[in-house]
Amino acid sequence: MPHTLDSWVRALRAGDTLAKIAAADALAALGAPAVPALLETLGSGDAETRWRAAAALGWIDDSRSSAPLLALLHESDWSLRHSALWALAMKRDASISAGLFAVLLDASSEEQIRYLAAMGLAHQQQDALTNRLRALAQDDNELLRRPANAALINPAFRPE
Repeated sequence: MPHTLDSWVRALRAGDTLAKIAAADALAALGAPAVPALLETLGSGDAETRWRAAAALGWIDDSRSSAPLLALLHESDWSLRHSALWALAMKRDASISAGLFAVLLDASSEEQIRYLAAMGLAHQQQDALTNRLRALAQDDNELLRRPANAALINPAFRPE
């Protein structure tokens, strides 16, 4: 029996880890039709289910997920914040830039979180953002300088 959107969502929400991995991959492959169910899943369930839904949204080019993913950056669970930030870093959506800069500039952000924010900003490939990253790459504060430099030289996110 072939899987349906509903069966993949059920597996993501109630399956074991291997089922959740397969479901998140399948839902990401379904693309835009899976976005409403993935967004609903972001708001409930265990942390693993929620962060896998966030990761799946990163593979889908759909701006409906930008604001909900930004909201997850305020969650206490590190894996959820990390996954949401990774998903945002994969997007090209001007509406996320302020949120990514807030994370990058937040003195309480963990180093890996700062790197993901900087990568997401570089991925936007907007001159104004690239210029701000270049300025941060010269900053006296090493906590800003290192992620900005990493984002600017990373071939996956390098501004053109």
